[in-house]
This record gives sequence, C-alpha cells and structure tokens, in this order.
Amino acid sequence: MNTDSDKLVSATLETDSITAIISLRLEQAMVECHLLCYAWRGFTKYVPVRLLVTMAGFNP
Repeated sequence: MNTDSDKLVSATLETDSITAIISLRLEQAMVECHLLCYAWRGFTKYVPVRLLVTMAGFNP
C-alpha cells in the first residue's frame, strides 16, 4: 500500500542518494584538479617559462 508518507520517504531517499552521488563526483573532480595543479607546478619548476610559453604557441 503506497501512502503519501511512503512516497515522501521514497522521494527523500532518492534525493539524498542523488546528492551523495553529485558530492562524490565533485570531490573526485577536486582531487583530480589538485593533482593536475601539483604536477604542473612540479613540471614548471624545471622548465624555463619562456620555453613553456613557446610550447603553448605564444611567441613573445
């Protein structure tokens, strides 16, 4: 028997699970971004800025 209360609980659980999935995806994206930034900083430490600019296609 589906009462309004059951529907509300079901909708709340569904919303909570969707929120949890979005939260996990955002957290994963943040971690990947931090790793990329960390790797980029490590790379730029050893490569001259002028070379990086040239590699990027800019010609000062």
